[in-house]
Amino acid sequence: MAEKLLWHTERRKIKNLVPYAKNPNVNTDRQFGNLKKSIRRDGYVEIIVADTDGTIVAGAHRHKAMMEMGMADQEVDVRIPNRKLSKEEFERYLIASNALHGEFDLDALAEFGESFLADIGISDEDLDSIF
Repeated sequence: MAEKLLWHTERRKIKNLVPYAKNPNVNTDRQFGNLKKSIRRDGYVEIIVADTDGTIVAGAHRHKAMMEMGMADQEVDVRIPNRKLSKEEFERYLIASNALHGEFDLDALAEFGESFLADIGISDEDLDSIF
């Protein structure tokens, strides 16, 4: 039986993290642009998750954005397991981290205001649904 999986935070250079070649998550150009805008405005907030060897499990788009923004040598916090993930553990977290997002209460979201929501990257189509 494998050792219990525990996570900790380490500092790693962005350039030393490796995108997983089979990551099924995609972003549109607009979404990717909004991600870069968010990182410029708010900094590195959502932590990247990687296996012990630096292969990215979650946060590949953040990694790509920061590489494109010239941040390759910057050290950031990264969540790392206490042992190498099995293939099943790696793939389960990879999919779950992208698939298990909640839904918004549109009435509550509308209270933030249309211009604010547009500024953070909510699509025109979604804004039309909200307002």
